[in-house]
Amino acid sequence: MLYSGLIVNNTYQIIEEIGSGGMGVVYLAYHLRLKKNIVMKKIKNSNADMALLRNEVDVLKELHHPYLPQVYDFIQYENDLYTIIDYIDGYDLKFYIDNQYTFSESQLIKWLLQLCEVLEYLHSNVPQVLHTDIKPANIIIKGNGDVCLIDFGISMSGNDQIKGISADYSSPEQYNNVQSILCGHRECCVVLDERIDIYSLGATFYHMITGIKPSLLNQLPAAAQYNLGYSEPFARIIDRCMCINRDDRFRRASQIIKAVENIYKMDLRYKRYVGLQVVSSVLAGIMIVSGAIIAIKGYRNQLVSDYEAQYSQLISLSNSGNTDAAISAGYSLLNDSRFSSLMDDDTQALVLHKMGDCYYDSSDFHNAAYYYKQAIAKADNPEDEQLYYRDYIFSLVNNGKQAEAEAALAEVLAVYPDSGIGGLVDMQISYKNGAYQHAVQAAASLIAEFNNDAENLNKVYIVLGDSYNELGMHKQSMEAFSNARSTKETAGVLRMLGNSTLKYANKQRDARLYVQALECYETLYNNYSANSDDIFNLAQCYLLCGGTENYKKSVVLLEDYIKTYGADCRLYIMLAIASDATGGLKTQEYCINAKSMYQQLSSEEKMLIDNESLNQIKSLYKSYCGGVW
Repeated sequence: MLYSGLIVNNTYQIIEEIGSGGMGVVYLAYHLRLKKNIVMKKIKNSNADMALLRNEVDVLKELHHPYLPQVYDFIQYENDLYTIIDYIDGYDLKFYIDNQYTFSESQLIKWLLQLCEVLEYLHSNVPQVLHTDIKPANIIIKGNGDVCLIDFGISMSGNDQIKGISADYSSPEQYNNVQSILCGHRECCVVLDERIDIYSLGATFYHMITGIKPSLLNQLPAAAQYNLGYSEPFARIIDRCMCINRDDRFRRASQIIKAVENIYKMDLRYKRYVGLQVVSSVLAGIMIVSGAIIAIKGYRNQLVSDYEAQYSQLISLSNSGNTDAAISAGYSLLNDSRFSSLMDDDTQALVLHKMGDCYYDSSDFHNAAYYYKQAIAKADNPEDEQLYYRDYIFSLVNNGKQAEAEAALAEVLAVYPDSGIGGLVDMQISYKNGAYQHAVQAAASLIAEFNNDAENLNKVYIVLGDSYNELGMHKQSMEAFSNARSTKETAGVLRMLGNSTLKYANKQRDARLYVQALECYETLYNNYSANSDDIFNLAQCYLLCGGTENYKKSVVLLEDYIKTYGADCRLYIMLAIASDATGGLKTQEYCINAKSMYQQLSSEEKMLIDNESLNQIKSLYKSYCGGVW
């Protein structure tokens, strides 16, 4: 079992266990590099074929859809295997069913269409992906009201026979396969296809509209036989999904979408009133036309207003550095069919590029490259297209795909030979390959070239600052990031500037530099979306700058940090020092916690705590606890 605060493979810090299921224990963790919460799912089968599992995860990593979580990686820790997946905030449908929520038909239809859309995407993938475990607990309703289909720990390709099972939501053929395997009759198994997911989808919606959990072991009435308050055609769609004979089910999810779109034409009440509607439409024609003009105009105005509000929200979230929320807003904008008439190719390209920026800022270069490439395909404006190519190539370089980056560079230079992208890419490749002096030299020449181009100049200063930082030249790094800030202030630039200034301040022991670092982190904390490292560094700067008010601010930040992200030894050392300086009542408690956590550290981890802090906490422990550290 993994415990809270443990750092796995130097990348994933465990927050807490959040569940267990058919495939193993599930942990909420914090990705230290991407600066975001993720889910670590332990795979129960310790004898699993590593190559097969790696191949499956590689397939799932390539899936990109607004109604799916992103699968990041597959790792081994000690003797256990884990998949690393996006954490999706929201409640699953099981929560709503268990708490006896009722669902309107419009809600259900929205979710059904979204799930069919994502199933069509999965089933059309090459290789084909079957989910195999669709049920209420695996469908999360996000804060924006959209679905997210989770739990791909038991997804499989079309060639696999069986992985998860239940008698409640699994299709008959899937359930029977397991029974045959358990009895040693593998030759009796049938090849599974898309229809297993369609059955499970229908079973899930059957439970939602009837309140009765479906079961293969006890035959239940069809949904259409209940008086549920839902339209008969809608209930019949659910029943068809759940046909015992798979040949009687919908063959593909796209067929369900078409059936839902024609739902009112299927309704007997619709057919009954068709004749009356024809007659009344002639009599009321003039009134309908005039009323429709007013209604359409009003709808159009509202639509434009909604679109502008959502687009502004995307830009605002992205500029603030709240990348997860910005990505969600981008998904919603691109996939809202209401806005299709308002979004030309250039507008879609802008949104796709903004989403790529969010992934790039999170160091998720795989997804960044994907969205930048989509932006390139949509771009009509030459200036924008060059910008999208630049960022696409940078993402490829950072993802270690240098051959693809060079191919993309040749592609863009063939169209825009004077773009200057070649020099930028050479600089970035030098930095990525560890040729930091060459990167510095390349950056110096590019500064003059892009003197009047703030967008590209910002990129140059960032790579220059990173290169100086790797060379241990923190003063020069700080100056480069300061120049980057003057061209374009972003959360990322402030973060880099704050880090380099803090490193240089620690080296020089210069109080003025600590104040400069504090200004960066305060601006980041107050005006942008600060991550856990930013908050920690801000608390550290308050402590280093000194003064009663700064010590008090440090205590507040550190206590909030522990509640949100968990504790470690350094935090309690800092809390004890700040609390002692302000006469706080919890100094003794902090000292005890600091010692307890220090004793659990490895020798390597203990070396990371600086001697000055260690000497301070030992002295405080002796004063407040009356013992030796």
